[in-house]
Amino acid sequence: MDELLHYARNKAHLDFCAICDNDVYCLPLTDHEWARQQRFIEEHSEPGEFVVIPSYEWSWANPETGKPNHRLILYAKTGEPIWRQVDEGGRDIDVLAKSVEGTSGLLIGHHLGWIFAKSDVEAAIEIVSAWSPHMVVNSPAIYEILNTGRRLGFTGGSDSHRRNPGFCGALTGVYATELTAEALVQGIRRRRTIATTGNMIALEFHIGDAFIGDDVSLSGIAPVTFRAWATRPIQSLATIRDCQVVKELNCVNDVEAILEFDEEIPAGNHWYYARAILCGDVPNFPNNVVVAEGNHAWTSPIWVASS
Repeated sequence: MDELLHYARNKAHLDFCAICDNDVYCLPLTDHEWARQQRFIEEHSEPGEFVVIPSYEWSWANPETGKPNHRLILYAKTGEPIWRQVDEGGRDIDVLAKSVEGTSGLLIGHHLGWIFAKSDVEAAIEIVSAWSPHMVVNSPAIYEILNTGRRLGFTGGSDSHRRNPGFCGALTGVYATELTAEALVQGIRRRRTIATTGNMIALEFHIGDAFIGDDVSLSGIAPVTFRAWATRPIQSLATIRDCQVVKELNCVNDVEAILEFDEEIPAGNHWYYARAILCGDVPNFPNNVVVAEGNHAWTSPIWVASS
């Protein structure tokens, strides 16, 4: 684990990461292994410089479909417990969520076989993994969840099972008040996140005074602003409302771009998010075994109720 953290900080130049060992992967994650992970986290975290978020992956299936219904559990501090699928009640998502509610933690939906707990501790969904850019190849599955009214942020996770954190085809950006585990988890909880297919881009998205992750009431016409700062030329920016693109800007290969327009908010409840696509072809590597950097990035939604 120390080699992974060294790579994340000094090779990939990440500000933060989370090493999410499966609770059961052939064999259960032991209490000793969980405690050792906490020690590595404390030794390698340097608030303000590089932060390791305490975390693990709960690895059970959707009982209705048999598809993976995994969760990433992220904690704001070390010393928190672990609930494994082999523990008593450990295969029930509602039991897991209730257990995490009493801690500093939150849940992030991993894979696309989601069945959700009846709990606000479900904070986000992973819309891109190293092995699949879900929002590109299966956006209807994500839209279906948003259309139920759930408030969930967007994240990206490498899930590489390999040796190169930060260069595995998926990243999460978090708007946080400071670079600490507590502030990062709070930012994810507030849905102040962006997800990318591995590129290091910065995105800002406003509807009126509402920012990424907000849940607001607006009526009439509201100004929409979407800004992007990339490390390579930007191909396009777009704003999506309720599954449909409402405005798109074809860029001129600049590394900075802005999309601005006035949106007449329709009556009803809506969700908006913003998408950036960078220039250049993307290698289509198989599975999760290679270094890759894709060209997509997304903000978490803004939810708008209009009368």
